[in-house]
Amino acid sequence: MAFRSIFCLLFISLTGLLSAQPDPLNYYVVLKDSTAFACKIPYQIPNKIIQVIKPDRSEENIVWSKINSIFVIDSSGNKTDIRYLSKSDLKALRKTETTKAEHSKWDSCFIVKQTGDTVYGKIKARTDYSSTGAYTIFSEDFWTSSSIKFLHPGEREELFSLAQIKELFLKNRSPGYQKYLCIDSSLYRVITDGNCKLVYNEEKGTSSGAMMMNAAGGGFTPIGAGAAYDVQRYFIYYNDELTKMKTASVGSDNLIPIVFDGSAMFKAKCRRIFSECPALLAEIENRTLRSNDLRQIVDRFNTCILQK
Repeated sequence: MAFRSIFCLLFISLTGLLSAQPDPLNYYVVLKDSTAFACKIPYQIPNKIIQVIKPDRSEENIVWSKINSIFVIDSSGNKTDIRYLSKSDLKALRKTETTKAEHSKWDSCFIVKQTGDTVYGKIKARTDYSSTGAYTIFSEDFWTSSSIKFLHPGEREELFSLAQIKELFLKNRSPGYQKYLCIDSSLYRVITDGNCKLVYNEEKGTSSGAMMMNAAGGGFTPIGAGAAYDVQRYFIYYNDELTKMKTASVGSDNLIPIVFDGSAMFKAKCRRIFSECPALLAEIENRTLRSNDLRQIVDRFNTCILQK
């Protein structure tokens, strides 16, 4: 009985299971009948029972008197008897395992540096959803950030400035959401790849109060002071030259798309960029192809220049 009480108090003091914070650690419990299993221990009543959640997600309450020993399991599968760990050791282990669990959610990627070297690892990314479907974003300030947090094998984090990066490639994303270029220390997602590229970036911010042109039929739409906005910009990147082709903005207060698409300006830019393919230009001039057809235009142009 004395051993059970001491063991219980030691377990409480080391694990902190009476706190409101969830315990990130995995445990290995050995019972006095020699039954043993890996589990999580989300809750306990001191000196009475512990609640365990096994790998198959089954739950069980076990009385303390049936427990022989409890081990902590690290992410490498190593087991350490809880009685031989100091509180500082367990705190450090908990921090390490929490970090590893967070890193496991990061996306596999590789970065091509401006030096030509390629590094493989992970980057923190998440998928967001809008009314138009799923798209990849990294954080609210991703597009305006001057650096990217990168995870090397071995759990080592490194902050890369955009000036160091030539390309970023996310492995587990759909085409059009995988490849990113750093151009003049800004990040652009490659929508259509090839000798000529259609690329995209965006700016998020808070309006100081402005009137913006409404593409839905003329006039202006007010973006009130303090309203969040998202400016989405599409560019052609060809022969190391970046040309803005289309800009759309959505204000969170009205969700009305505001598109700046001057037909004459768009055609003028196309004449300069796509001059090598007269047949393609003719379809742009007669408005068979418009700014909403940028993907098709870039695909057609890449095919055209490859055939020359």
